Amino acid sequence: MNLLTKYLNARRAKNSVLCVGLDPASPYMRKEGGQAVPMEYFKTASELEGLLSFCLEIIEKTGKWATAFKLNAQYALPFSLADYKRITSAIKKQNSISILDIKLGDIGSSNEACFYWAAQAGFDAVTFSPFAGNVGEAARQARERGLGLFVLTLMSNPEAGTFMRAPIANAAGTTQPAYLWIAQEIAKNGIEGAVVGATNTNALELKQIRDAVGKDVIFLVPGIGAQGGDSERIFNHGGENLLINVGRSIINSSNPRKAAEDFCANFRGMKKQ
Repeated sequence: MNLLTKYLNARRAKNSVLCVGLDPASPYMRKEGGQAVPMEYFKTASELEGLLSFCLEIIEKTGKWATAFKLNAQYALPFSLADYKRITSAIKKQNSISILDIKLGDIGSSNEACFYWAAQAGFDAVTFSPFAGNVGEAARQARERGLGLFVLTLMSNPEAGTFMRAPIANAAGTTQPAYLWIAQEIAKNGIEGAVVGATNTNALELKQIRDAVGKDVIFLVPGIGAQGGDSERIFNHGGENLLINVGRSIINSSNPRKAAEDFCANFRGMKKQ
């Protein structure tokens, strides 16, 4: 079953386009009062065990409304293969999609190693950076492992626009913004997903990207919630196949279950407009 089919099945079953971002920040890492996993998770557990327990609890509490979960590999760096398998197994029990947000981008042999282990861990897809090239090769390698790709196209980080809007030459000898070249590579190589930010895109750019990739490509949209992105603009101009990622506003909420339900209901309302 390919990524689009998994996504459509989960979206229809849950009537949801919510993706919950798992960014389990250790409180030992953020001693200045920044948002982190509550200390209660570490009273009788190690740092690693506390972070894992937190992720599993968030999945259980929010799975009813989450079409997907996106695990940030930077926060999950200390996890073992067995830990990753516990996370992806918990996500599968919720009939949701599991995404490893690793922003992979390297030479082919290195990319292949990541795809191998991501598949072993049970993920459905990984995020991929096109800046090292190898987009077509990575698409083939991922497909061979049964994985989907979400390619960074126009990210929510404002500074990403320096590169992603830079003019580059196309085959016709004219120039176009880099994000359009990336979108065309997604379409050319049959890639299932594009990462398109909510805080660093305008209506025209959303429409250009959607037109270039086609209607079936899934837009994974970060930047909603704590980052203040405009979800209404995404619904108006991003097309049908959306995954709206919300991280801190759900996982750091005093009631993650209610927060996930509220975001899901909000997105349903926008979809009907």
